[in-house]
Amino acid sequence: MMEREGARSPSQRLSYMSTSSGESLLSGTSIQTSMAVSRAALYNVVVLGIAFMFIFAALDTTQALYMHMLRDHGHGDMGLYSTAVMYGTTAFAVFLAPLVIPKVGEKAAMIFGGASNVLFVAAMVSLHPIFVYIASVLLGLGGCSIWVGLGAFLTKVSADRERGRNIGLFWALYQMSSIFGGMGGYLAQDDDATRQMLFIFFSIAAGCGCLILFLVRSPEKTKNSLFLEPEEEESKLAFKNIWKTLGKVFVSRDMLLMILVMVFSGYEISFFSGEFPRIVESPSVAPIMITFGAAEVAGGLLTAASSDKAGNKSLMMMAMVIYLCGLGLSWVVSRSFDTGIAYVSAVMLGVGDAVFQTQIFIVLGMLFPGEESIVAFTLFQFFQNLGSSIGFIFTPGMPVHGPHGTISLLLIIGILGILGVSSFLFVRIRTTTIFDK
Repeated sequence: MMEREGARSPSQRLSYMSTSSGESLLSGTSIQTSMAVSRAALYNVVVLGIAFMFIFAALDTTQALYMHMLRDHGHGDMGLYSTAVMYGTTAFAVFLAPLVIPKVGEKAAMIFGGASNVLFVAAMVSLHPIFVYIASVLLGLGGCSIWVGLGAFLTKVSADRERGRNIGLFWALYQMSSIFGGMGGYLAQDDDATRQMLFIFFSIAAGCGCLILFLVRSPEKTKNSLFLEPEEEESKLAFKNIWKTLGKVFVSRDMLLMILVMVFSGYEISFFSGEFPRIVESPSVAPIMITFGAAEVAGGLLTAASSDKAGNKSLMMMAMVIYLCGLGLSWVVSRSFDTGIAYVSAVMLGVGDAVFQTQIFIVLGMLFPGEESIVAFTLFQFFQNLGSSIGFIFTPGMPVHGPHGTISLLLIIGILGILGVSSFLFVRIRTTTIFDK
């Protein structure tokens, strides 16, 4: 016969009360620790977003103007050659990231990448060929360093249930650089003296962004971290295992399926930054690019607000529909320019791009946690840059603008996007996570 509650001896009741109290205390401590970790992650996300906003407001404006400036100052096609040097360096250096970042840490990698951006912007003040080429090499090295480091760091500090919020918020803050950079580009159209002063100002702004990166708090120093187990937190990929890990991640079914959407994410960037401005009348280019930046911010906020609740499958399907509509309107604008339609197209392309980029970040972080995230984001940078390179190389042969413009480029982007998003959805259907609904 079971003993009734009231029939327990004093010692039994004391033991029962102690156990219940202990369980409640542990539960309360766990909740407090989880909240503290969440606040620490949110702090890092905001700091990173602000730092990247300063750095890339300077860099984006510089890249939009420097080819034209070099040509105007008698340097011919040096802008094209320096861009080729930058992409070539990135293609080589991206595979050094898994070797270096585990040793120096994600924070140091991002600071180095930020510093390379500062030097590239500063090189535009004098426009000396030697400085420009050296800065291009450093930018190629720093470009992969800052983005691989960022992806690995955000994966490390983001719990599954908050990954969408963190990456979406970061993207919204970071993409404010497009708004400020577009304003800077608009001001730089006046005269050479104004442009030179602007590059000095942007060099200082990018330098401030680098200094802000020093405020990032390394998760390894967070007590009671919930992000990784202690052994994982302290472990570093040994040099002899780097290529083995790279090969293992690369040939995994999920990574192979993600390649299409990663290439597409680079190809569609090359369209908006390379071809889209050419179908827009010159006085409207800067305001429309600013509008595109605002749409990127809105897309980031959309991700932050809904990704963890609605799931990234729904967002990706919605983004693909919006993006395809934006491509269709781009064709309309190229045939008969209409300012209103051009603005709507820029908004659709901006929102679509923001969702594509953030969802790839989120899913890679979920599929390849811990030290594998460095390898995963290395491959992401490689395939995204490959997509951008292909876009810049083949776009001149299939122009959308002008009387001989063709719809071929838009069709290729649309088909590649549909295939890429379809493969992304297949990966997500076969995997389940804590933030799926």
